[in-house]
Amino acid sequence: MAELSLQQASAIVDGALAKARAMKLLPMTIVVVDRNGVMKAMKREDGTGLIGPDMVFGKAFGAVSLGRSSGENATRMSGNPGLVAALSAASGGKFIAARGAVLIFSSDGEMIGAVGAGGDTGEADEVCSAAGVAAAGLKTSA
Repeated sequence: MAELSLQQASAIVDGALAKARAMKLLPMTIVVVDRNGVMKAMKREDGTGLIGPDMVFGKAFGAVSLGRSSGENATRMSGNPGLVAALSAASGGKFIAARGAVLIFSSDGEMIGAVGAGGDTGEADEVCSAAGVAAAGLKTSA
């Protein structure tokens, strides 16, 4: 079973932040979680909001919990706020269905974690997350 290493998680965070700076986005927070939803790495740029790390963790946690990007979670659950509330309650408030997190797959196609980004639009956040995964030599799909 493949595991997400600290070195890989750090490379993902740095790659995502590099993409954000290249795109001239607002200050970003990036969080990487392993397959169990445990935070592996996080960086928060100067000027980010107070609850940014919690929000971004929730995006990544939600992605790894349901095995799909947080954007897909948000789309699928947009008409069912009761389900979102139930998932949030069941996870102790950790689950957030908002665009910005993608799954991380090993070169063998095994899901090993998720990365979330926050600070700009959900679409831009997701672009940064995917760029971080690519920068680490990993994939966003099996």
